[in-house]
Amino acid sequence: MLLQEHIPFAAIEWNTRFEAIDWNQAATKLFGYTPAEAIGRHAAELIVPQESRALVDSIFQSLLNQTGGTYSINRNRTQSGESIVCEWYNSPLRNERQEVVGVLSIALNIAATEESDRPAPSPLWETSPIANRFFTSSIDLLGVGGFDGYFKHVNPAWMNLLGYTETELKQQPFLAFVHPDDREATLLAAQSLANGNHVTQFENRYRCRDGSYRWLSWRALAYVDESQFYAIGRDITERKASEAALQESEERFRQVVELTGQAIYDYDAVTGKTQWAGAVKEITGYDLSRFTDIGVEGWAEFIHPEDRPRVLLQLQHSLETGSAYEIQYRWRSQTGVYLDLQDRGAVLTDERGQAYRMLGSISNITAQQNALRDRTLAEAQLQNTQNFLESILQTLPIPVVAKEAKELRFVLWNPAAEAILGSKAEEVLGKNDYDLFPPDQADGFIQKDREVLQQRALIDIPEETVQTRSGNNRIFHTTKTAVLDAEGAPQYLLAIIEDITDRKNSEAALRESEAKFRQFVENANDLIYSHDLEGIFTYLSPKFFDLSGYHPEEFIGKSFTPLVHPDDIDSVHLFVAQVASGQKGSGQIFRTQHRNGSWRWMTANSSPKRDSQGHIIGVQGIVRDITEPKLIEQQLEEQAERERLVNSLTNQIRSSLNFEQILETAVTEIQHFLNIDRCSFSWFNYDSDESYLEVIKESRLGKLPSRIGRYPSSIFSAFAKSLVNLEIVRIDDARQISDPASQATLRALNITSMLVLPRTFDSGKIGILSCSCSQEVRPWLEQEIELLNSVMAQLEIALNQAQLYQQTQARAKELEELLWELQRTQTQLVQSEKMSSLGQLVAGVAHEINNPVNFIYGNLIHANQYTESLIYLLMLYQKYYPQPVPEVEEEAEAMDLEFILEDLPQLLSSMRVGAERIKQIVHSLRNFSRMDEAAMKAVDIHEGIESTLMILQNRLKAKSDRPIIQTIKEYGNLPLVECYPGELNQVLMNIISNALDALEERDRARSLLECQQQPSQVTISTQLLNEQQVQICIQDNGPGIPEAVQQRLFDPFFTTKPLGKGTGLGMSISYQIITERHKGTLRCESQLGQGASFIITIPLRQE
Repeated sequence: MLLQEHIPFAAIEWNTRFEAIDWNQAATKLFGYTPAEAIGRHAAELIVPQESRALVDSIFQSLLNQTGGTYSINRNRTQSGESIVCEWYNSPLRNERQEVVGVLSIALNIAATEESDRPAPSPLWETSPIANRFFTSSIDLLGVGGFDGYFKHVNPAWMNLLGYTETELKQQPFLAFVHPDDREATLLAAQSLANGNHVTQFENRYRCRDGSYRWLSWRALAYVDESQFYAIGRDITERKASEAALQESEERFRQVVELTGQAIYDYDAVTGKTQWAGAVKEITGYDLSRFTDIGVEGWAEFIHPEDRPRVLLQLQHSLETGSAYEIQYRWRSQTGVYLDLQDRGAVLTDERGQAYRMLGSISNITAQQNALRDRTLAEAQLQNTQNFLESILQTLPIPVVAKEAKELRFVLWNPAAEAILGSKAEEVLGKNDYDLFPPDQADGFIQKDREVLQQRALIDIPEETVQTRSGNNRIFHTTKTAVLDAEGAPQYLLAIIEDITDRKNSEAALRESEAKFRQFVENANDLIYSHDLEGIFTYLSPKFFDLSGYHPEEFIGKSFTPLVHPDDIDSVHLFVAQVASGQKGSGQIFRTQHRNGSWRWMTANSSPKRDSQGHIIGVQGIVRDITEPKLIEQQLEEQAERERLVNSLTNQIRSSLNFEQILETAVTEIQHFLNIDRCSFSWFNYDSDESYLEVIKESRLGKLPSRIGRYPSSIFSAFAKSLVNLEIVRIDDARQISDPASQATLRALNITSMLVLPRTFDSGKIGILSCSCSQEVRPWLEQEIELLNSVMAQLEIALNQAQLYQQTQARAKELEELLWELQRTQTQLVQSEKMSSLGQLVAGVAHEINNPVNFIYGNLIHANQYTESLIYLLMLYQKYYPQPVPEVEEEAEAMDLEFILEDLPQLLSSMRVGAERIKQIVHSLRNFSRMDEAAMKAVDIHEGIESTLMILQNRLKAKSDRPIIQTIKEYGNLPLVECYPGELNQVLMNIISNALDALEERDRARSLLECQQQPSQVTISTQLLNEQQVQICIQDNGPGIPEAVQQRLFDPFFTTKPLGKGTGLGMSISYQIITERHKGTLRCESQLGQGASFIITIPLRQE
């Protein structure tokens, strides 16, 4: 402060907020403010004009963030408002922790008026001794450069740092001294100044005279109107090296921290914030951000409540005293589980002893603490464990021996060693190898022992020969290791022995067996193979060459897939997968392709291939060539198939006489059996004026057009002669025939191979069996021709039998029709006779009944008159003799005279009604009895219908289980109709009776309520059609008649009624009466659930 008061320059000290905290007298003289007026005020309020604030702020911020000072020329404002231009030298002020706490500025007035109103000044250091002292004494590089790329002025620090003279520095462009890698950045900075940016800051490397480079940090100020810039450079080479070293150190520290598994923290006691590194998340389960803004109290919230007071007290003590600390406590992790943590740290204090930082590390010692808690128990169990191990050694079936490390004398010899070597422990302990084994063996044992002890490592001796006490040599597999004491020195030598004598003998036997097996494999007639799970061959016996044409080494390491027939590959893969799953496979048949292109049949038997642990690693097996047996089998199958085809046709001929069906089966079977494109059968007519070929049956591939039909012989004239001569036409390859006409015919028919077999049948016709291919050439085999000849012979037999069958069928049909006609006539005669007898009986009964009924009915008239007279007489007696004698009065009361007088007229009336009913029934019986009349008459159709209904009245009326069956009459105005009345009445009776049967059957299945809600009905309607015909329709609302029954309704003897309930002749006879006797029609219309209608139509006049 004292120096600042006595220097002739304006000296101002600013805090980090750019507020004045010291203001000397020179500053008061320059700017007009007294210290009291200036201190505590921001620079912008004091001396910085509005237009320069951004520039000055940037300069000030750079001072807070860098190690060196700055130089600049700025326009300033005095207290009076005058504008001045000053040179400023600024340096950051730091505390003992090298933290920037303020800025010291020195200002020189270099202008008293606006810069634009004066000539450009000379540099201050040339006119001011003090400024010159600053310029020449500065350890920073100060210089003035032009936009032409050359320095104009440089201070001595340039020469001191780089080793060049001032002349050398000014003679070359400054870019020539810059490191090639930094020139682009330097040019960009210069360009920024030339573009009007007032201040720029950058770093680059300058070459020294000795060829080395120094890192420089630059701050430059541009004066575009002067085409110059002012630059201050500071050597930061050591800082760069320190930064690199620091970065390397930090990286190493980070790696070390990560390797230690510790969480590292840096707690700022002033701001309360904490920086973390290391295994924070691994220990706590939380991200780093969870603990950034918390201090000691926030961390303590996670500490176990029992430990928290102690921990806080310890930390508070360390903060107050600045002492290091080491604390163990329980801390709640993110999962809620408490961990045992060890917290070590140190406290940093300032010069006043105030703590401002805490640095420390946290380790998760949960495992150690658990181990510590378990250690006591472990130590307690140690003795038991040692005793247990001793017992194990004594009972272990593996020989274990131990020697002391100095003289290699035995100190342990367990019972298993006694058993295998023959010596007791008490005979061995304290002795060495020379006491027990031959010298040559003992030398080897001692040498290995020394090697183990020297290397302090485990040595495995796969095989060594040891003589037992009995003198026999055994082969041992021995493992030796050194047992070290607490200082790491060998204390014992431990040997574990495995007797492998039997295994070595087995291995020798196995090698001998393998040699024999190899000889067997190489001489075997079958292929022996193995492949991995991917199907890659790992072994192929020499037989592979005979089966495939390839040497085994050509396919070792390759897949078997290319050898297998495409149609068999899926089944082979399935077979391999089955074996690879652990099952054995046998009898797998497949085809492989030989090197010469032929296909050969193979059969394989395989089993899983396993490693020493029993895991399946592949498939192994034997493959046998069965091509020859397979070809024989195929030939036998083809022969059997041919026989099957012929037998099939033979059986069809025996079981069926339908030649068309047999023929269709034949061409279909032949096309499939021979695997050809088309097979057809034709008749060849050559006797008529126009010969032709008629194809009647064929079997073909779906994409080929049909050839069913008749074709003139001109189409196949090239082959007509051969067909007439019954010669077989055999063409294996249409391209090879020489006859142009034949070749043209085959080309027109799109035939590449053809086989035609003609044959004369007993009927004299020529039948032709034709086989052809259209897509590829197919040679015809002799056995195939023999097969087709056999088929033709069977077809000839079939045709002859079919013709005989047709003739027999025709004759049988004639006889059947004649028999049916006789049966029908006989039935009609019987029915006519029965109806005639019934008519005579009904007529006789009606006549016999009619006579007494007429007598009764006639006398009822007189009886009624007499009764009325007597009643009138009695009424007169009562009027004139109201008081009769007692005897008369008593008699009148006894007979209930008043009731008799009232009831007698009603009794006579009911007798008259009954007599009239009897007369109607008799009349109906007499009308119905006309069915015996053979003559045609003109009658009233309605009268016949009423007579029929009268006779059926008993079936129509209500019963105990159902209401009345309603009859609805819709009669038209009909004239008399010429008909056979009796026969017509018979038809009406049959139809109405059948309707009543259906209704009664339906009503039996319904409840009384259903019958009342939907009563059964029979509707009878008549009408005149075209003045020529009469139509009678009898319709019911019953269940209807199924379609199948309707088709047979009028067939003789057809009935749907139970046995004994119907003859099946009623509707058949009715149909004949209407259609034959009356030349009319009788049809039925019905739908299930909607009833049935029978419609009778007869001519009005019979011709």
